[in-house]
Amino acid sequence: MDVGRERPSAADGVSTTLTWPGGPVVARTTLTGGASARGSAMSSGAVRIVARSLHRTNAAASVARVDAGPAPVTVQAPLLSRAGVQVVFAWLADAGSLTCSLRALAARARVSLATAQRVTQQARREGYLVGSSRETALARGGKLLDLWVVAYRARLWDRQRLGRFLAPDRDWWRGAGPALREAGCQLGGDAAAIVLGAPLVSNSSLVYADALPAGLIAGQRWRHDPASGNVEIRQRIWRPGGIVGPGHGGLDVVPSVLVYADLLAGGDPRQAEIAQWLRRHDARLVDLDRT
Repeated sequence: MDVGRERPSAADGVSTTLTWPGGPVVARTTLTGGASARGSAMSSGAVRIVARSLHRTNAAASVARVDAGPAPVTVQAPLLSRAGVQVVFAWLADAGSLTCSLRALAARARVSLATAQRVTQQARREGYLVGSSRETALARGGKLLDLWVVAYRARLWDRQRLGRFLAPDRDWWRGAGPALREAGCQLGGDAAAIVLGAPLVSNSSLVYADALPAGLIAGQRWRHDPASGNVEIRQRIWRPGGIVGPGHGGLDVVPSVLVYADLLAGGDPRQAEIAQWLRRHDARLVDLDRT
């Protein structure tokens, strides 16, 4: 999603054009309460999502609303906070995160125990988590996934970039399972989609790590190329081993939820089509849509 220039509009707000798979979207920014309230709202990062438009609202309201289907879905903060996105990812990516202890959930999502508790309580109030603590299940998982994808792109996408490199061979990842595992990395993006069975020719790949993997970079002879590199290294938002992605053909890939979100976040129509293919065929994504 690329953000265009903001321009003043009527009713004390601004409009921003966002490039999203399927075409540009005009995001209407409505701020109330005068200049001081507007400044507070913009600095707080509180957002409201209505249909395919991204809105900001005052910090006190801090409400998100997604019109997905016949009935709109309303989600209160902190589900839309940066740390909240990490907690929700843990639930979406791994069903085991739904029934583990709050302390284990916080560790998996790399957030504080207090944050894990607040997000969990809010998710229960909003009806996304149901059942007892030992038998917790997701409800409306597909709608929560849709909301999470937008919030992930807005909150974390730019912050996760560690570096971009040029690999001499765009298919370097084939047979690189041992090297990735030794470096403590996981494969994402186009390459991960191929590993998951998507009908795609890989032009680029994402590698998820906790820090720049110097050994992997040197071993694969990658050259630092911020402008046109075909390998992007991104920082994990989960604890390695806490949330385990699928392993195929000796390759460890990130959870399919993240593969799906990254394909959509790039704004490439070709990747958006593959993302929808994954949504129809990947077991975890299908399960989420069935809840």
